[in-house]
Amino acid sequence: MKKPAKKVRRGIKWLDLMFGSRMAWRKKVNLRELDMVRREFCILGQISGNYNKVNEIGSDNTLAEFGFCVSEGYAISDISANEELTRAWKKALRRK
Repeated sequence: MKKPAKKVRRGIKWLDLMFGSRMAWRKKVNLRELDMVRREFCILGQISGNYNKVNEIGSDNTLAEFGFCVSEGYAISDISANEELTRAWKKALRRK
């Protein structure tokens, strides 16, 4: 996976544009439960309350480029890449 921190920064910028300031959407994210493998606990699942709204964003490739999933097809089997992506989101969101 290409640099997850860079993708997460892109994702944060996109979320800021879509949902307002980081604080507006950040309040909805529970970092303890954050898990990029599980749809209900990933960033978009927690913010929207319904992961199925992800289809409004675009293709799997688009989601991957913004750090919302590891790669095309949601490569859940790649546990280390998903854990790395989850850690990158947690680190970025802990910064204020």
